[in-house]
Amino acid sequence: MWAGELVRAATEFVANEPGYSVLYLHTDTRVPGAEGFWRSVATEVYDNRDGDPIGFQTVHFEIPLGR
Repeated sequence: MWAGELVRAATEFVANEPGYSVLYLHTDTRVPGAEGFWRSVATEVYDNRDGDPIGFQTVHFEIPLGR
């Protein structure tokens, strides 16, 4: 899975930088496959969907860096 490899590489890179404990990200749930992918590699911290198809459809996630 190529996207998973990119996430692993980014997570490893950030984990080696001092001062970080999590990798925080957000995704627009209207992007096909985005929400399912991020749910498979991260933990949801906030669902900002407002129900308006034109407004925000954002879900926020974190990946712990294992410190």
